[in-house]
Amino acid sequence: MREVEFQIGTSEFEVGGFMETTTQPAKARRYYSRDLHEHVIYQHNVLGKKTADIARDLDISLHVIQRTLQVWKEISDVLWDPMDYSKRG
Repeated sequence: MREVEFQIGTSEFEVGGFMETTTQPAKARRYYSRDLHEHVIYQHNVLGKKTADIARDLDISLHVIQRTLQVWKEISDVLWDPMDYSKRG
């Protein structure tokens, strides 16, 4: 199950001499599990799928797919682990 965080933005504008405040629609921020990131790597490297196909199949934004592949290329892991780097000294 995905966790969703809602962020609501407000803006002010003047109507007839009075300041009006409007609420914009909330943007959902999704947090994906490590397992789902591993599926991205598997589909890209083993099955040879393109990033757009992976995004459509797994219902993940294209940006997240690209970022996951970039992190994999840099550190050969799907997620940054700050504790892992702090232990190296």
